[in-house]
Amino acid sequence: MVLAIFASLITISTVLSYSIPLITVLVLRRWAGGTKPAYLRTSMLAGDQEEERKPPRDVRDKTYLIVGGATSHGLHLVQTLASHGAQIVLLLPSSSFLPSTTPPEPTPTILQLILLLRSSTSNERIYADLCDLGDLGSVKSWVTKWGTESRRGMVGDLGTRVEGLVFAGVQEKKREEEELVGRHALVQLLLPTLVATNEDPANPVSAKTPTRIIYGLSPFYSFLPSSSLSSTIPSSSTAGSSTSIRRHATSTLLQLTLLRELQRRLFASLPPTSSKPSSTPAPPSALPPVRPTPTIITLSYTSGFTRPLLFSLLPSWTSYAGLGMLLRIMLLPVIWVFGKSSEEASWEAVRCVMGEVEWGGATEQVADGKESEGKGGASEESRRPGGLYRDGVEIRVRVLEEKPESFATEVWESVGAAVENGLKEEVTDKNERKAGP
Repeated sequence: MVLAIFASLITISTVLSYSIPLITVLVLRRWAGGTKPAYLRTSMLAGDQEEERKPPRDVRDKTYLIVGGATSHGLHLVQTLASHGAQIVLLLPSSSFLPSTTPPEPTPTILQLILLLRSSTSNERIYADLCDLGDLGSVKSWVTKWGTESRRGMVGDLGTRVEGLVFAGVQEKKREEEELVGRHALVQLLLPTLVATNEDPANPVSAKTPTRIIYGLSPFYSFLPSSSLSSTIPSSSTAGSSTSIRRHATSTLLQLTLLRELQRRLFASLPPTSSKPSSTPAPPSALPPVRPTPTIITLSYTSGFTRPLLFSLLPSWTSYAGLGMLLRIMLLPVIWVFGKSSEEASWEAVRCVMGEVEWGGATEQVADGKESEGKGGASEESRRPGGLYRDGVEIRVRVLEEKPESFATEVWESVGAAVENGLKEEVTDKNERKAGP
């Protein structure tokens, strides 16, 4: 009796009416999640053994500095690198450390997080250091300590060379403008140390591959028209009156401009490929001159629209006379389908750290200050210095393409002046504190 009733309910139309929407949602979820790097996928071999492919770049026993490592996708990036044997130093804001402690001691939450990461990755080389990007004095203090102490790793058995500096996200919300200046200050102050350790022939860990400076950027870069983008850093008062999306877009485009200008200057500082033209014609089989490989390159990525980012844009629970709660509940399924999870958001960062770098013609385009048009034959896992990537594809930023060539120099000088003024104010404040009342 029961089986007869159940069989009468299950018809072809019933199955189709439920299966088609379900399959559609699953396909959309798979598409929105992006593609996992090939070397993070496992393949089943004979004997039911799982084998993980080796990444193009071995990170074992290499040191990586990660800003924003306590964010959602930053934690997945840290976990991935640490599980492959890398040494990780998390650069955290002052709110992650106990006040008035010398040396700075992490809060119980951060300490527990470090212990959990070490336990889950079977890697003891995960550390936290105080480097608050909202405080230029903290940035300068950390860089001075890192450079003068000539650290041989945090445990004394690894080299001083930094393989990568990754900005996986902002340290604290609602201060993107201050952290834009702080990131530029950290790179500029750390650059001499990176160059010295990379080019020192006596250093056993001198550069065999370039150090990578990697920026994670917001996906709102395309929401700002070119006419609204200025080379001036928006002040806190101006940022407060603008929308959250506009702030994200402005900070992202200025950061990308700084990154590409830094890459252009790094390539411009390289020696020429040849000193003088030879009067003897080269044989047809001779290889073309090889451009010197830089010791430092820059890369950028955007993870797209992640669930934490989309949730942050929703109205609060009590807004709109209580309708905010209803609106959030209605949008939860949409965000779950189209928003990337934290793990999916970390995949593009992993590609920038562990993937190959494309040289040759694409590199020459960056050196000349031109944008890539997707040519060069780069594979999904390879990256071009100075490029912006999402889901394995390089993105053209038309907002910046419409700007004159002098725009990048103006942004560089504007942010550089902000860093210089901030450091001068820090020195003045320190002298006043020493002088006392």
